Amino acid sequence: MKSDSLFYFGNVFLGIFAFSLQTAALAVSDAIYIPDLVCTGIWGGAFLVLFASLLKKRMLNSGSIKALAVYSILIGFTLIGLHAWSISSYSNFIDFCELFIFSNEIGLCGRVAIDSLLICSGGLIVILNVFIASKASSMVNVLA
Repeated sequence: MKSDSLFYFGNVFLGIFAFSLQTAALAVSDAIYIPDLVCTGIWGGAFLVLFASLLKKRMLNSGSIKALAVYSILIGFTLIGLHAWSISSYSNFIDFCELFIFSNEIGLCGRVAIDSLLICSGGLIVILNVFIASKASSMVNVLA
């Protein structure tokens, strides 16, 4: 039962974290870069919070939990892929990031930090939801 609470609160925390970071990324980049225009952190974060609330209310069967966990895993991989691509696009300048102003007076170092945190949150989303998918049948038994 404690692991179920960890799953709920983990998805809520990661969803809010991804939503907040993506909002910050949009604010500093003026929404002109492809990874920001996709807004994976915003819609993905909202989905994670919704998924967690459905888990908490015990409204899902085993198949639904597995399907939504797989979708959450895809959200995590999308965060990882888009923001790794973003970092690789300015990789030559990372050593001198304090010298470059990205936009809105924010340096490239700040943008690298936001992208790195979104990659980390994507990785944690993948790991957490792999566990949720693997425990789906036991979660339903607990729920019944």
